[in-house]
Amino acid sequence: MTSEPKIAVLMATFNGAPFLEEQLHSIASQEITGVDVWASDDGSTDNTLEILQCWGARWNKGVFRIKLGPKEGYVENFRRLIITASVGDAYVAFSDQDDIWDFDKLSHAVWQLGAVGPRAPAMYCGRTRLVTKDGYERGMSPCSLDNQGSGTQSSKVWQEETRLC
Repeated sequence: MTSEPKIAVLMATFNGAPFLEEQLHSIASQEITGVDVWASDDGSTDNTLEILQCWGARWNKGVFRIKLGPKEGYVENFRRLIITASVGDAYVAFSDQDDIWDFDKLSHAVWQLGAVGPRAPAMYCGRTRLVTKDGYERGMSPCSLDNQGSGTQSSKVWQEETRLC
């Protein structure tokens, strides 16, 4: 019997209050039950921290940690999360504060990565559904696999994603 995988969601925030409720709700609605959230706030002046604290108090899928970010921009905020979050052997997913995830985003990623094997380094990337602020779909993000280059060996995950483009 195999246990369900553990996922660590790393989220960098900065003045994300208008978006955060919907994104955290979409993470909480994932099919996978073991989801830890590591949020790092980069000095928000709106109520981003209060929203994170409220979600952290009622989070029931794993741990919910809030860190104070370095106040050096989103790249450094994510980098600090990567090097300081104690995720153990969990899969890692990166979340922007204004994303809204489909309910099966994490389970699909884990399924795709499972094809590579437990010891092989691998990365799963999905396309983004672009929507207006009112929620109307505008299309899909560009497919970066079109610029794959030649002479490189592709993983099974990469090959699977190629078919989606």
